[in-house]
Amino acid sequence: MEQSASPRPPAGMRWIGGAFFALALAALLVHFSTKYGLNVPPSATGDEPSYDSIGWELSHGRGYRIDYTNPDFLAPYLEASRAADPPLPVPEGRTGPTAMRPPLFPLVIGATDLLFGRQFQAIRVVNCLAMAATCGLIAHVACRYAGLIPAIVLAGGFLVLDVRTRLYARAILTEALACLLVAGMTAALLRYRRTGGWGGLVAAGLCLGLAVLDRPMLIVWLPVVAVLVPVCRVPRLSRGVPRLCEPCVVAVVFASAASVVIVPWMVWNCVRLEAFKPLGTQGMIELPAGFSDRAWENGGIWRLQSADDCLASVEAQGLTGLAWEVALADCRRELAVGWMRENPVRSLLLGLLKIGQELWPRSVWQGVLLVLAVIGIVTAADRRVVLVLVGIIAAQLLAIAMTWSVEGRFMVPLQFPVYILAACGLGRLLAFFGVPAAPSPGINSNIR
Repeated sequence: MEQSASPRPPAGMRWIGGAFFALALAALLVHFSTKYGLNVPPSATGDEPSYDSIGWELSHGRGYRIDYTNPDFLAPYLEASRAADPPLPVPEGRTGPTAMRPPLFPLVIGATDLLFGRQFQAIRVVNCLAMAATCGLIAHVACRYAGLIPAIVLAGGFLVLDVRTRLYARAILTEALACLLVAGMTAALLRYRRTGGWGGLVAAGLCLGLAVLDRPMLIVWLPVVAVLVPVCRVPRLSRGVPRLCEPCVVAVVFASAASVVIVPWMVWNCVRLEAFKPLGTQGMIELPAGFSDRAWENGGIWRLQSADDCLASVEAQGLTGLAWEVALADCRRELAVGWMRENPVRSLLLGLLKIGQELWPRSVWQGVLLVLAVIGIVTAADRRVVLVLVGIIAAQLLAIAMTWSVEGRFMVPLQFPVYILAACGLGRLLAFFGVPAAPSPGINSNIR
């Protein structure tokens, strides 16, 4: 019978998670306040205004829609535009109901707008809290599994050296919340590995469900992680349950906890769109960006879609709102699927190109992180935990291969498992050179 995968850290080491959470939160808030300002509007040319608009409409009870013509919504963008030389662009685009954005982040924005009115600082504080909590979890779990020195180095690197932490803590985008939810899921699975308690398993499923509501591409994770969950630790159930059924019970508990969160949104999408589109319309509308001649020329990197025959056809029908999105999604899905059928080899190679684009380090720190994570994968003795962490990473790489690359952005939700593996790799390197990393052996011990 398996024992706990790692002993409880000594009392003197239990403060590290909270300390890094407080340090990260203070550092991020002070940095953003002094360098940029917390209440400045985001860029009007990316995804941020759409989340901002949906949140604003929700806070006023007008439903799940975008309205770039609302004067209260536009006021801060216009003020920022007039103050700049040359003037900055302001949000432009379609107005009306939408199913292109997932619901969790707009709901959080709507809650902050309801509480504080028209502003941007509250949602940025939420993002800073999410990134700071991720930093604290990295420190705490890395300390348990790899030691105090690797925990300090990796949590410090996450805060100071990883530009993605600062970028996505400030951007009004889904990445910060996704980071925290994936960290919560992974930490809950590691707790389940140590204790065998069902609470950790249910918490992991709920975190994944919320993560899907934040970033729908993570739906690909559900079957992958559900298969991996029994690898963590399969408890001995009652005598009436055949031993071969135990892994199935564990997987079903995890998948059910996630589905409780995900399924109502899927049903809502299908009902309001009057079509089987449980994840909304964005994925299908953007699918040619991942599978087309242009995607091949771009090496699988997403580019803003230009006008095409599908858009012309939908515009010619005079459709608006959700009907416009459904028609465009259907047309572009057929376009992308047709290209894949005609180009099966290129489709497979595109998947590999997209994965390579996301994994490729874009800074020295990202390169160091990748090397340390590979060392951790190869050398850590607790292969079950390594398999789970690598499986979570592989699930996201599969999702990337099925969609498109954004030059590293889709790797941001994987910060926690990557940093934990890197901490274990650093712990092994320190041990190789005779430097004691910690009194707690954790993942780097082969405890049966």
